[in-house]
Amino acid sequence: MTDYDRPVALPTLEWGVNGRQRALLLHGLSSSAATWWRIADGLAGAGYHVTAPDLRGHGNAPHTVGYRLSGYAADLWELGGGWDIIVGHSLGGTLATLVAADPGYAKRLALLDPVFMIPEDHFDDLLDDQLAELDHAGDPAAVAALHPAWHAEDAALEARAASHTSRYVVERTLQDNRPWWYLDLLGDIRITTDILGADPAVGALFDPTIGEEVARRNVRIATSVVRGVGHSIHCEAPDAVLDMLLAGQTSYRR
Repeated sequence: MTDYDRPVALPTLEWGVNGRQRALLLHGLSSSAATWWRIADGLAGAGYHVTAPDLRGHGNAPHTVGYRLSGYAADLWELGGGWDIIVGHSLGGTLATLVAADPGYAKRLALLDPVFMIPEDHFDDLLDDQLAELDHAGDPAAVAALHPAWHAEDAALEARAASHTSRYVVERTLQDNRPWWYLDLLGDIRITTDILGADPAVGALFDPTIGEEVARRNVRIATSVVRGVGHSIHCEAPDAVLDMLLAGQTSYRR
């Protein structure tokens, strides 16, 4: 472990604290634990004890000098293992796959438009796009205008989340892990894994053709795409996400 990978204590939100099963929800870059509100509440209603941390540099979590994936993972291992399911969106999907490679850490994975690769010729443009998300920090109306299909609460929570992180966190998370090429993490998967991708026509970061090839090579992995839905699937199509999580299978393929 490098000096930059020293773990920090992550603040968490919890739903359904008396649930019989345990779920860990991992948010994406420049987001926060609170943005899982509908998914977490739905899982709690189905009998889960749900835990959602603010990742380092996000929400109310400590800020650090480095933002390597190994540092993010070190923080998550401090939360303990034995999760019945880990749900990860975007960066959170990459991290979920990384920590779930540890035997016994989780029984099942659900990944929402995870980011396993960023081609070098697209890297700088994606970094600019991610930094532009911070332009709407603290402005729910601006977020809602960009995402008219979202619930007003999603817009409010994402605007708040953007105001609780920084350009430094976004830049270092992407640059510290460049080249961003982590498809090999899927080769370590030994547990049931559902990958729910966004529509490439409206901003997907997970390539469905690669998903099909990954699923062909590993029978534990199933992939699907929600047509007409952008990268933040849990905000735009929470029912599709909950259907997948509670059915335990990708029966909603479109």
